[in-house]
Amino acid sequence: MEPTPEILAFEAFIAQQRPNVSQPYQLQDDRVCSGTAGRVSDQKLSDPDRKAIDRILGRIASSLRDILGHSNSDDEKLSVIQYAIDSITNDRPISISVIGSQGRGKSLLVNALLHRKTLRNTSLSGRGCTSCPIKYEHTPLFGDDQDLYSAQVQSKPFGKMKSLIGTFVDKWLRYHCSTIQGSDGQVTEGREELREDARAAERFFRWFCNADNDPTAESGLQELLSQAKPAKSEIVGYVVSKFFELKQRHGFDERGSKTLPAQSGREVASQLDPYITHENDRPDLWLIVDWVVVYTGSELLGRRISIFDLPGLGDINQARTLSTNWVRRTADYEIIVDVSDRILDDIAVELQLKQSIKTRGAKRTILVLTKIDDFLADTYSFENIIRTETAAPFPTIREYRAHAKKDLEQLESRNLYLPIGQHNLHRLVTRNEHNQPIKLEERDDDDTTPAESTAEEDLDRYIEYLECKAKSIYIRLRAERLQSEMIQKYRQWDANREAIHVFSVSSMKYLEWMGELPAHKEPVLSPAECGIPALREFLRTRSALSISDECKKHASRTAPHILKMIDGVVSDLEEAGYGQSPLLSVPPTQAVSAEGMAVRARLRDIRPAIAADIETMKAILQKSERNDGPVAKRARLQGSEENDGPVVKKEEDGW
Repeated sequence: MEPTPEILAFEAFIAQQRPNVSQPYQLQDDRVCSGTAGRVSDQKLSDPDRKAIDRILGRIASSLRDILGHSNSDDEKLSVIQYAIDSITNDRPISISVIGSQGRGKSLLVNALLHRKTLRNTSLSGRGCTSCPIKYEHTPLFGDDQDLYSAQVQSKPFGKMKSLIGTFVDKWLRYHCSTIQGSDGQVTEGREELREDARAAERFFRWFCNADNDPTAESGLQELLSQAKPAKSEIVGYVVSKFFELKQRHGFDERGSKTLPAQSGREVASQLDPYITHENDRPDLWLIVDWVVVYTGSELLGRRISIFDLPGLGDINQARTLSTNWVRRTADYEIIVDVSDRILDDIAVELQLKQSIKTRGAKRTILVLTKIDDFLADTYSFENIIRTETAAPFPTIREYRAHAKKDLEQLESRNLYLPIGQHNLHRLVTRNEHNQPIKLEERDDDDTTPAESTAEEDLDRYIEYLECKAKSIYIRLRAERLQSEMIQKYRQWDANREAIHVFSVSSMKYLEWMGELPAHKEPVLSPAECGIPALREFLRTRSALSISDECKKHASRTAPHILKMIDGVVSDLEEAGYGQSPLLSVPPTQAVSAEGMAVRARLRDIRPAIAADIETMKAILQKSERNDGPVAKRARLQGSEENDGPVVKKEEDGW
C-alpha cells in the first residue's frame, strides 16, 4: 500500500502555485504522456549477459547448420541434432490472451498497453465487437514511435468453413422443415426467433455465393432451397464450393492469406474492420476469417511478448466462442478484464478466473479492473465520499475544504474586504490550517493587471486541488480494497494457494493523456495513476523472467545435450576405426554413408570449440547470478516463477 499523500494547506498551496497564478490549476504530473511514459529504461533482465549468450548460441547453431546442411535427411542421428539446434534458435515470445465479456474494454486496454492511439477504433465508437482472435506481434521494421503497422488476415481452413456453413444450414432447416405455428395457429415467440435465424442464414448463403451479382449462383442456390425436402448435405456442398471464389473476390491468395502492407494506424484499422468486427449493417466477412496478426514496433512487444485480443466471452455465436477457447488453452498468461463496479457480482468473470487458475495457475492469471474512475460521474456519490470516508487524508481534506468554501462565500460577498488608505488598497484575508486569519496578499485595485490572480481564483483553485486529490486518492483506495478482496477470494482455487495478480486501470483516461480523446476538465488521474504503466511493467518482468529461464536452460541443458549427441555420432568414426582420419578420406561403413561419415568428421573437429563456448556460457550465468538486474529483483519480490515452466503449446492453425 502506498503512503498517504500530503495535503497542502491553503498557504502552502498558494506559495507553490504563485509563479503560475495566471494558469488554471493542474496536478503536478506530466500532462503529455509520451511514448516512453511508464517505461523502465535499460531494465531487461541481465541484458548484456543475455545478448552474450544469444551470440554464443547463434554461433553454435550457425556452425552446426553449415555442417549438417551436407547430411542426408535419412540419417537419424544427425536429424536429431538438427532438431535440437532449431530449439535453441526459435524461442517464441510469451503469449498473453486478453479476455472478458463483451463491452468491458478489452480492445481499449490493448491500445493503451501498446501505447497506440488509433489502432482499434470500433470499441471506442461502440460500432462493433471483436469477432476473431487478433494477435499483436513485434516487428523490427517499425520503430516504437512510428504509427506504422502491417497485418496478415488468414481465412478459415476448408474443414472449419464447412462446419460453420453446416450450422447455418441447420438453422435454415430448423425453421423451414418444422411446424411454424403454435397450437393456436399463431407464430409463437420461439418460432419468430427461428424465422429470424433462417433469414440470417439465407442472407449468409446469398452473400457467400455472390447470388446478387451472379445469376448462375442465384439459380443454383434457389433450386436447392426451394426443394420440397431440402437435403443438408446438398446445400452445404453447394455453398462451400463457392469458398474459393469468395476468397478470390476479397483478395486472399491460394494459401488463404491476405497481407496488408505498412500503413498508418487509422488506415490499417479501417481496412481490418470488416474482417475482425461484427456490425449489423454490413456482410459478415469476419465469418470466413480464422485469425489476424498485426505487426507493430511497440516497445512492449519488442520485449518478446505477443498479445491476443479475443472476442468477448459469453457470446452466443459458436464460431467466435470456439476461436476464443483454443487461444485461451495455449496462452502462457491470461488477462481477464472486467469493470470495477461489476466485479463483485459478475458470475461470468468468476467462472473465467476459476478456469484460468485451473489451466495455468494463479501466478499466470491477471485480473484487470477497468473504468476505475467511472463512479466520479455521479456528483452525489463523490460528495458522499468526501463527507463519510474515514481513511486518511479525508478528514484533513474535509476540514480544509470546509474552511476554503466558507472563506470563498464571505469573500464573494466582500465581507472580508478591509479598505485602508486613499488608493482603495485592500487587504485580502483568509485562514491557515489552524483556522487563524492570515493576510493573503495586498493589492491596489487601480494597479491590477489581467494576469494577476484574485483571492476568489486562489480559493477556487485550492478547492479544485482538494477535490482532485480526494478523487485520485479515493480511486486508489477503492482499487486497493478491491484488489485485496479479489486476491483473497481466488487464492483458494489455486493448488498452492498462490495469489492472482490484480490491476486497476482507466484505459480511457490514459488515451486522454495521449491526446486521442478530448480531456475532461479535471485532471483527476495522472498517467501513472491510470494503472497502465504498472501493468505494462509487470508484463515486462514476466518476459524478462522467461528470457532468463530460456538462457539458463539453453546454456546449462540444451547446449550440453547437443554436445553429448555430437559425441554419440563421432563415436561412429571410432567404431569404424577412423578416429583421426582426415576430413575427406573417411570411407563409409555398412550403417553410415560416406557423406554421413564426412559430416561426423567435421563435427568431431568442431567439438572443442563448442565445448569452450558452453563453458563460457556457464561462466556468464554464474556471474549473472551474483549480479542480478533490477527487473529480476523486482520480479522476485512480486513472486518468483522459478518453478513455473511455460505452458505447453500446440502448433494450431498456422499461428
